[in-house]
Amino acid sequence: MNIEFTFRNLDATEQVKEYALKRLSKIDRYVSRPIACQVTFVSDNSDQRVEIGLSVPGKKLFVKESSGDIMKSVDGAVDKMVSRIVKFKETRYSHI
Repeated sequence: MNIEFTFRNLDATEQVKEYALKRLSKIDRYVSRPIACQVTFVSDNSDQRVEIGLSVPGKKLFVKESSGDIMKSVDGAVDKMVSRIVKFKETRYSHI
């Protein structure tokens, strides 16, 4: 999976990238052929937001999560993405 990181108003640290990569590996269990993944980290005043865009065959999925801590935002966004993938797969394969 090709993962692209973007940082807005935030310093790009290796610790945040490594943590996000570790958490995003959870998605590989649900999607067999992910095309690309864009992860955007945004800092607004005291709010830390993470946006994840995932391209899978047939659809582009997008989630965002914000909280006071960037690590909590990553966790929440990945959990939302997993539930979005499960829902997408259920609707896609229920018609077969």
